[in-house]
Amino acid sequence: MTPDGLFALIEEYCAFGPHRTGWEADDRVTEWLMGALERGGVTASSHVFEFPRVKIRAAHLEVDGRRVEGIPLHDGAPTSPEGVFGRLITTEDARSGPSLLVLDDARRLPQILETPTEDLAGVILVTGDAEGDIVLRNAERIDDPFGLPVIQVSRKDAAPLLEPVEGKTARIVLDFQRQASTATNVIGSLESRGAKGLVVVMTPKSGWYTCASERGGGIAITLALAAYLAALPERQKDVLFLFTSGHEINQYGLACLLRDHPELREQAEAWVHLGASIGASRQIWWRLYSRDSELRNLFTQSLSREGFDDIPWAAEDERPVGESKQVFDKRFVSIIGMHAYFHGPNDIPSLAVDANRVASFGRAFARLLTGLVSG
Repeated sequence: MTPDGLFALIEEYCAFGPHRTGWEADDRVTEWLMGALERGGVTASSHVFEFPRVKIRAAHLEVDGRRVEGIPLHDGAPTSPEGVFGRLITTEDARSGPSLLVLDDARRLPQILETPTEDLAGVILVTGDAEGDIVLRNAERIDDPFGLPVIQVSRKDAAPLLEPVEGKTARIVLDFQRQASTATNVIGSLESRGAKGLVVVMTPKSGWYTCASERGGGIAITLALAAYLAALPERQKDVLFLFTSGHEINQYGLACLLRDHPELREQAEAWVHLGASIGASRQIWWRLYSRDSELRNLFTQSLSREGFDDIPWAAEDERPVGESKQVFDKRFVSIIGMHAYFHGPNDIPSLAVDANRVASFGRAFARLLTGLVSG
């Protein structure tokens, strides 16, 4: 749990490239994780699942004869290869005939997608991280897509073309299709002689870009925890370490794993979820989740010893947005957060990671897990 050791793991993870589900980097990370687990004394295996992969042929916005490349909302609708045309508007009240809504507040998007108006031909979602580069939205309805095309474009590239909006027309081309494909989860199994129960530690391994802070901290800490617990003499519980793909498409990998292994829901007495942005250098917000008072107390004490006294607990009945929502009816504890380069191409080690903070969180999780597997 040293800063240098954990940071090195994060750099290795990022070096594979963009970690989108089922892409080459995601598959290579599976092999990398399995090797690291085995070297740490943990039995490793992979779990293959099918998912709807988005194959993009063209995705761009055209305004005033100029083009900006973008990314389709993966649970939005495609267009024809010719695209859709419309008058640019900034509020739905301003529509008149075919219109394209320019939206710079992503929080408004779900309601617009749920209740599209007749004249709305598509949405241009303008996003930007701390550097103005694109920030992508997860596809929470990948199996039940919305009927409206949405192109995601960076504020840095698109704003000069869109301002002023009034009087302009534009074209959106989102030529893509969803194809059946496969991806893999990684399962690390640590058995204990005379085990008195099972604890599951889980962290996602996929995401839109290199995910140094979004995924890297959780992955590095979980690998370190696996080696630490494998060598722990007082361990009295079996432990499973789950590194799941499909995070950005509604936690698809974990959902498939639990579908294929329904016994885990009943066998596991506790689920520990290492979510997004653990050890981020430019944190925006944090949230802790658990419905179990003992786990809340144990984790609060573990975090406090590392100086993390300001991370708020969500209400016990508030459902998390990450993987722990898949086990919301079970005994779980979860931490998730957002940072300045979240879901964007600048989530790289040198910009987004504070190695000392990653190590502090790692020690907090080690204390929590020691208590859970030794009791």
